[in-house]
Amino acid sequence: GFAGASSPEGDEQGVPKEIAEETMGGLFASTDAGAPDTLMWDGDTKTVTAWVVAPMLGGVDYVFSFGIRNPPSPQESPLIYAQILGGLETPRVLMSKDLTGLGGQRAPLKVLAMTLPLRKIGHSSPYPAGRNTITITLQFNLDVGDRGVFVTLRGLTSTRTPDGPVPLSCATGCCQPGGLEVCGAGSIQPCPPLDNSTCAVDFFGSAGQWTQSGGQMVLSVRRFMAAADANSTGG
Repeated sequence: GFAGASSPEGDEQGVPKEIAEETMGGLFASTDAGAPDTLMWDGDTKTVTAWVVAPMLGGVDYVFSFGIRNPPSPQESPLIYAQILGGLETPRVLMSKDLTGLGGQRAPLKVLAMTLPLRKIGHSSPYPAGRNTITITLQFNLDVGDRGVFVTLRGLTSTRTPDGPVPLSCATGCCQPGGLEVCGAGSIQPCPPLDNSTCAVDFFGSAGQWTQSGGQMVLSVRRFMAAADANSTGG
């Protein structure tokens, strides 16, 4: 019943994976002859199997835990069932879950929607065939991890920049290579200092992948990004 989830390392069709039982109680294993404190994850059926390998007493609460990876898209918490199989079999029963928290977000596999409450774009030059620095400022409504997350920008068409990696910088969108501010209030002056704590180069790396035909830039998240941060990059 763990709809949309996967093992921590990702799933392969037809290949169950052993995952860790994190409370280390020595009660369960992934198979009858498996190592203690392991469980078996089936990515095709989205089920977890825990073989009992130590005595368990009636009327006693036993707690165990394991790690899986949430689905990438928002969803409501699915129905999750438990069943005993093997020498003793019971009917499948629906598990109760914690429905508290904003929008019931403590329920297992309830996944919130990711949005961009702050999304700004600017440029440094309106002149024909001129070198132009595009500056992007983004803020996420939720914290973003550093595994398999990409930000894609589309619609920057009719440029002369060929396909390939495009360097990223902490530019404001007005700073030119000479270090001068050329899109201020009609005057040329030194570029203002940049706050490197909000420079998105720290988070997206030194380059993005550019595709000229669709005007597309793909940025790969390289480190944790907090929801409260507004991150800017120029390229």
